[in-house]
Amino acid sequence: MPAKRNKKLPGIGTLPNYNAPALQKGLDILEHLASSATPLSMTQLAEQMDRSVSQIYRMILVLCDRGYVQARDHGFTVTSKAFCLALDRPEVDALLTIAEPEMQRLARATRRTCYLSAAHDKVVIVVAVQPWLGKSGLDVRVGMRQPLINTASGQVHFGFQSDAGKEKWRQALAETEDQATLAQFVKDADRAAALGQAERTHRHMDCLTEISSPVTLRKDQVFALSLLYLHRPGSDDFTLCRTELSQAAWQITQALRVQQAWPDRSGHQSQSVEMDGRNLIAG
Repeated sequence: MPAKRNKKLPGIGTLPNYNAPALQKGLDILEHLASSATPLSMTQLAEQMDRSVSQIYRMILVLCDRGYVQARDHGFTVTSKAFCLALDRPEVDALLTIAEPEMQRLARATRRTCYLSAAHDKVVIVVAVQPWLGKSGLDVRVGMRQPLINTASGQVHFGFQSDAGKEKWRQALAETEDQATLAQFVKDADRAAALGQAERTHRHMDCLTEISSPVTLRKDQVFALSLLYLHRPGSDDFTLCRTELSQAAWQITQALRVQQAWPDRSGHQSQSVEMDGRNLIAG
């Protein structure tokens, strides 16, 4: 078996090849449960992960006790604790604080629900929602996940990556998507990057369009600010919604850049908000 190469982390340097088998086992279980569409029993986990039931049992007890896993429907599934921890980081909290008033203004101006999303592991994850009049009639919720390749926000996340970032995501998507679907997605994402905005009609509802604009600091650090436009008879404000969305995304981006350039109380320049979906969600 080839020797593992030491990893290099920014600001830390090269890490030695230390192993923590118990920690790795617990994280494997957590990630496996998170990727499952349905709750899994201990027997199913043991079979799918090639572990003994006794190994799974001990880890599940600890994960349940710490609130990362819960029993449901004769099996186990992950809770939202890891997601909440990611959103509780100071830099992410700063982002959401800056975005909230602008999202409120956007919802009032367009009379539409808007939301902010990050991308991780080929999915788009909603991290903030601003309903119109306190009602999200289209049922957008924080923590909602959608396949990256099926959404306008996914086009924004992909289209505003660097060439290296795009290639990494392209390889990951190629594992599950057919060539024609992936080629069309890349073409749409490139068009979104050129126009500064993406649009996509819902797969099952022709009357529903997702519009999405980037909130970005620099390459590979992108959130997507989006709204759902429900086409109604006589409605003629689609262009208004597109314009207001672009303006709101631009305002949030500018406010974030100003905050990063502003010295904190210690006199040091503020650290960059990590806006890449993997950094946000996975830490």
